[in-house]
Amino acid sequence: MRRLLDHGRQFIKFGLVGIVNSVIDFTVFLILHGALGFGYVAANGGAWLVAASFSFIGNKYWTFRAYDVNSAMQYVRFLIVSCIGLGISTSLLYVLVEFTGTAAPFAKALSIIVVAFWNFYANKLWTFNAAEPVWK
Repeated sequence: MRRLLDHGRQFIKFGLVGIVNSVIDFTVFLILHGALGFGYVAANGGAWLVAASFSFIGNKYWTFRAYDVNSAMQYVRFLIVSCIGLGISTSLLYVLVEFTGTAAPFAKALSIIVVAFWNFYANKLWTFNAAEPVWK
């Protein structure tokens, strides 16, 4: 039971980091695109990179408390997990909208839920798993 509570607590922390991450992503996008005149694609890429970096730091030190592992390799793993999550989200969104006729906002909400679980467990078990050596 204790282990289940620990997983739940970590998942809540992961969600809170995700909420702050979303605010950072949107704010940086607005600054880059609106205030500094970057094109929306470049602004989106820059905002994603800043937000992903914040998310990595928040999850490494607060959610998973993975202090004693090589940060550079963890960051690469984190970005891999995030990119796979983006692929899952985009694929699920496409399938739901194009093949089942699901409304895009509802399909997006479902994809967020699925990807949240993917990101949490992939990062917990692979990115921030202190028991697994980073350099083999």
